[in-house]
Amino acid sequence: MLTLVGTGLAQALIGGASALALRRAFHSSSSGTIVATIGLLVVAAFALGSLRLAERVLAERMSQNYVHRVRTALLRASIHDSGGRSLGVTVARTTNDLTSLRNWMAFGMAPLASGIPLVLGVTIALAVLNPLFAVAAAFPLTALAWALWSLTNLAYERSRRLRKLRGRLSAQIADTVLAAPAIRAGGGQSRELKRIQERSSAVVEAAVGRARVAGALRASTATASGLGTAAIVAMGVYARLPLGTVAAAVTVMGFLVAPVQDLGRVVEYRQMYRAARKVLEPALTGAAAPAVPAPRPPDTTEPTAATVEIAGLRLADGTPMPDLTVQPGARIVLDVGDRGMTTEVVERIAGLRAPGPGARVRVAGRDPYLLDPRERRSLVGYACQDMRLERGTVSRALRYRTPDLDITPRTLARFGLSETIARLPRGEGTELRHGGSPLAVPERARVLLARAMLGDPPLLMLDHLDADLGTPYLPLLRRLLQEYDGVVLLASDRPWDVIAPTGIWGPPDVGARQPSSPQPLAT
Repeated sequence: MLTLVGTGLAQALIGGASALALRRAFHSSSSGTIVATIGLLVVAAFALGSLRLAERVLAERMSQNYVHRVRTALLRASIHDSGGRSLGVTVARTTNDLTSLRNWMAFGMAPLASGIPLVLGVTIALAVLNPLFAVAAAFPLTALAWALWSLTNLAYERSRRLRKLRGRLSAQIADTVLAAPAIRAGGGQSRELKRIQERSSAVVEAAVGRARVAGALRASTATASGLGTAAIVAMGVYARLPLGTVAAAVTVMGFLVAPVQDLGRVVEYRQMYRAARKVLEPALTGAAAPAVPAPRPPDTTEPTAATVEIAGLRLADGTPMPDLTVQPGARIVLDVGDRGMTTEVVERIAGLRAPGPGARVRVAGRDPYLLDPRERRSLVGYACQDMRLERGTVSRALRYRTPDLDITPRTLARFGLSETIARLPRGEGTELRHGGSPLAVPERARVLLARAMLGDPPLLMLDHLDADLGTPYLPLLRRLLQEYDGVVLLASDRPWDVIAPTGIWGPPDVGARQPSSPQPLAT
């Protein structure tokens, strides 16, 4: 920023020096002075061009660094907790909204940083030539300021409307693409396309409406530049000033053309930035909040036996869960009667969410929620139905929880992945995209199961993963769970097809789903 201010001051100095040299040349009859003045003007022109180049590069660097930090904060917040936002909203925030921030920094803040010193320097240079010139230049600049101020609120409202419509369109497109199989099955391609076209047309109209305001802003700056030059000439003629002085003043005024015309874009980008900031600030506030609330002290408990202890846990509707204390080898079926609340309970035990007021969760004597993610993943292995894989190689996906572990052919065979890996074009180096493609759903489920179990964590939690594995791989899952020495917490629609439960854990009023199931564990 300071360097940008310096470029503005340097341009002002070049303008003032050029004006003084030009006035001196008009008042001199020496050919040497005229040649020197022309040489000085040529050097000044190249210097001015170099400064404008440096200004543009500095502005881009500043804006990209700024956007990089904001983007990182937004993605950190999204990974921590999406808050129910759709994929389209997230994409819009990290593209359209961040573009608005970048434009404000590159084409708003940067021109102001260099333009304000330039305008002040040129005004001083005009006053040095003749105070009347500074007065003449002040009139169109004052009128321009009033015009820009009067259009500011309208530009903001148009930018807000366009941003909202673009966000809705992005969300609609993302949801439509994700639901493409269901749309084709229901024969609704034309209906969905029509809905997208309607929202796209609304975006077009909103963009044109904003362009009218942007055009008015830029027209005001172009008019002010022309009026400024005319005012200088008129003042020179009116005051009967020497031709050389008037020519020098016109030359100096020419240095203001670019920064004055930039002012229209500054106002435009400022309002787009304000519109984007209105929706980004809440997300950034969440990103800046600590993952662990301040009142909760860090967990300094030394690791103990791989016992799982849960006490004081409540469901989302306030229903208390029985206390649970189990030793390694226990096989517990989680039954709370609702899929959404099941997932919430599992995530609280895994340390992905706060356990809640008065709740206590201990795995091997440690509270997963208070641990660093690298420590937490060594205690808890977790996989659930419809969990999507991150972008990367198959090998990376398998070792995601245990990055230092080597994946051997025996490991692949253990989880029934040998043939799957062998048929992939690049084996373990095959790139996974779009949540796990080219792997099929049962294959993704086996990858998730493998990475949840590798490293033998004390607690393994499976949230309806057997539904993705499918019936053909239930024997594989049963064998793996029989060999596993830790505590298994299983949520499933058919748990007795997977394990022989030690007990059922859930609110007393839920009850068992099968007559032959064991009774709920005692508190």
